Amino acid sequence: MGVRSALRVVVGRQRAKSCWDVGVCLLVSVLTGVYLWWPSRGRLWQALTIKRHAGAERRVFDLHKCFGIYAAMVLTVLAFSGFYLIYSDQVRLVVNLFSPVKMDPWADLEGAKSNPLPGAVAVSIDNAVAAAQAAFPAAELKQMLTPADATGVYTLHLRQPGEANHYWPSTTVYVDQYSGQVIATRDPMRFSNGETFLNLQYPLHTGEALGLAGRIIICATGWVPLVLYVTGLLRWRQKAAGQRRHKSGKNG
Repeated sequence: MGVRSALRVVVGRQRAKSCWDVGVCLLVSVLTGVYLWWPSRGRLWQALTIKRHAGAERRVFDLHKCFGIYAAMVLTVLAFSGFYLIYSDQVRLVVNLFSPVKMDPWADLEGAKSNPLPGAVAVSIDNAVAAAQAAFPAAELKQMLTPADATGVYTLHLRQPGEANHYWPSTTVYVDQYSGQVIATRDPMRFSNGETFLNLQYPLHTGEALGLAGRIIICATGWVPLVLYVTGLLRWRQKAAGQRRHKSGKNG
């Protein structure tokens, strides 16, 4: 490994750790925020709405609580799915305790190799695509990787109807580059509950699981922490100013 490659690995790990730190802080912030927001009996509607014609202090407080509680579920999903994308091995171990996880929904199949017979010539890309589509007739081709070496295979990613992953689906076909025969397939419709749960994390994180509407929701929710931090800071300053006025009144 060259110096540049090693540096990219180190930087990548540091970025991943930083993202994990941010994700954990976000998750803790959301959970503690929900705990502090939780209304007493008979005050649920007040806790879910912004009071009209309220003063500046009350308006800041209402904005903080409403933005936080309405976005809490989405922020929790973002934090957890982001954690999984970085620490997938650890999450799989936990999920496996509840439902069998025999494969990584995102990893390429190990052991899928072409058989380089003497004088064999690689089949065309069209032949590989035809073989993949024959295996999943209703699926749409999304991505394709060509063989990297003499024993490599054509790796084709297709999306079946109803599959949550739109741009990098888990339906995969491995085709021998010489014979054009299908070596192996991966069908997310046959995943266990645990594998299906893990397979949903990326499309939930990007919002593509719910189509364009989901991506818009995720994009909009990305601004919510900024609103929460700004309104939280303003609210803290308001309370601090109130305490100073209260102390000044006592001293006076």
